[in-house]
Parts: sequence; C-alpha cells; structure tokens
Amino acid sequence: MDCSPETGCYNSSLNAARALSSHYPQLRSQIRRLYEVRSIALHVKYVKEALAGGDFKALTDKTAALKALLASLFPLPSKDKSTVECTSCSALSEDEVMDKHGSALRAVCKERDSYVTTCCDLCEQLRKDVKALASYEGRKGFTSEKLQTAIDTLYQWKTNYEDIDMFMKTTFICSYCAVKLRGNNDVARSVFNCLAVESTPDCIKDLNMFEKVLIKFTMTCQVIVRLGQISNKKDHRVN
Repeated sequence: MDCSPETGCYNSSLNAARALSSHYPQLRSQIRRLYEVRSIALHVKYVKEALAGGDFKALTDKTAALKALLASLFPLPSKDKSTVECTSCSALSEDEVMDKHGSALRAVCKERDSYVTTCCDLCEQLRKDVKALASYEGRKGFTSEKLQTAIDTLYQWKTNYEDIDMFMKTTFICSYCAVKLRGNNDVARSVFNCLAVESTPDCIKDLNMFEKVLIKFTMTCQVIVRLGQISNKKDHRVN
C-alpha cells in the first residue's frame, strides 16, 4: 500500500488516511477492509466479463480466482465440518455437462434458432406458413375481388417500395388469409378492422342449440345408427 508518483496512485484520496493509520489501529483495519472489498469487486467484474464472453475456460479460471480470494479473506473455522473436503466429489468438466445435459441444451438451441420472426402483413400473426404475395400470382383465385382489394390496401398502407414487383416480393401473407381471400371471402381478424372480431349479434347469440343447428352452414359431426331387422317371434311352450 505504499504510494508514490511512480506507482500512479500518488493522488489517491487515501493518502491522508494511510499517513494517519500508523497512529490509529482502527483506521488501519478500515483501510485493509476497503482494499479487500475492492479486490472482491474486481474479481466479480472479471467473472461477469468471462460469462458474457462465452469462454468456458476463462470463466472457470476467473471463478476459481474469486473462490480462492474469498477463502483467503474469510477462512472458515477449523472445527467447521464444511471445511472437510469430499474426496469423492470433483468439479464437473464441460464434457461431462454436455454428456448429461447435451440433448436438452441442443433442443433449446434448436427452438431458439427456429423461432418464427416473420408475420403475416394482413393478420399480423407470427406464423411459419407465410409466403410472399408474388408466389400466388397466376394461381387460382388470385384475381378475386377480395384479394385484389387487400393487395391495393396493403400497397397504400404498408409498402416501402414504389415498385409493385418489389412490393409483391416483400409483402407476406399466411396460408389462412390467402385461402380466405382467394375464395373471395373476408378475413375476420385483419389490419383492416384493427385486428378486432365483431361480436355475435343478439339475434343469433340468444338462440338455443336446436335453433343454431337449423341455421348453421355445415354439420361438423353426424352419427348414423343403422337398425337391423326386427323379428316378431314368440316362444310357444307346451305346458
């Protein structure tokens, strides 16, 4: 803790405290504790940098240095049972960790790398089945009124390109919206209605189950029971 102009810490604010510490034991203790805390803070900083860098060996070395510093500054009592080292325990290596948890780590990496980041420009949902509008050109239903209206509206609202060909290549639509529009039907939830779904009218909401069956367009499930022949036989017994 000797300071001089050559050491670079000549202008330290602790110079006066160190000059007086020879006369005050409590001040010497406080200065020593201050340097211990500073050493711990620096080692914690090194561990965080190694953790952010992703180098497993560097992280192991910095963690071991921090552990050794804490052990030297705060030694445990000799009678403490926790100081007895376990001979059967050893530090896990990177290969052992990968052998035990490698499948889970690879699964997490796969989910991270395959996360869907492209959304449909019409319904704004993150989907895996989005395609560019250009891929639907020349296909059945591309000239439908609803699809052409949606393309014109998207071109006015969301395009960043004046070139129509570039717009068709950079604007994406999911298969659900494409099927609806190619069939000349409206998409219930889209940017055109602020991604909202209209509530069910009271005249339909108040119907009972049988009334709803009579007005629905399709029947999702129907059970047909075929009855066999019924024979009218009577067992005549002679008494």
